Amino acid sequence: MNQLRYGLRVARDAANWSIRLYFNKFWPIVGVSMIPTVQRFWLVGQTESPPTALTVAGEILAQGSRVLLVWLLLRYVFTGHPALATLTVQQRWDRFTAFVDRHTGAFVTQFGVLALAVLAFDRLPDLLMTALVPPDDLPLITAIVVAAKNPTVIALTLVWMCGAAGVMALRTIEVDSPKVTTPHQ
Repeated sequence: MNQLRYGLRVARDAANWSIRLYFNKFWPIVGVSMIPTVQRFWLVGQTESPPTALTVAGEILAQGSRVLLVWLLLRYVFTGHPALATLTVQQRWDRFTAFVDRHTGAFVTQFGVLALAVLAFDRLPDLLMTALVPPDDLPLITAIVVAAKNPTVIALTLVWMCGAAGVMALRTIEVDSPKVTTPHQ
């Protein structure tokens, strides 16, 4: 039970940090997140099926923007806190993996929290949309929902995941400290 409770505290600290970072770095996060939104609307707005190569290129661009967002977020996480900023990438990785080795249950708890968030903010809206929206309107409504999710739910999920990694690395550094600080606190 201690690992679960500790894991929930890590998730809470990561969520608090994530919300602060999201609003502090709102424009870069939303800006990068808008790339998949534009791609989705372009795809849905086509009256004819676009060429496969163009569709694939659009998906690569959309997924590439998410990779860019994760890279940007990791930079914010690991350069935004004095205890992490001076470390090399290898040292940061070592701190993170030391946390995972020492607190495996707390680490696994993050996946449970993530699963609950996905159910609440992704699957449930999708199920409601499928049940309530007429089939002819579903592609447009799906595009609108995805457009809303990209800069909010999806971006915040990525911010939270990167923030959790930062919190875990910090907790390894500050193992003797009763109060653990989170990045950008």
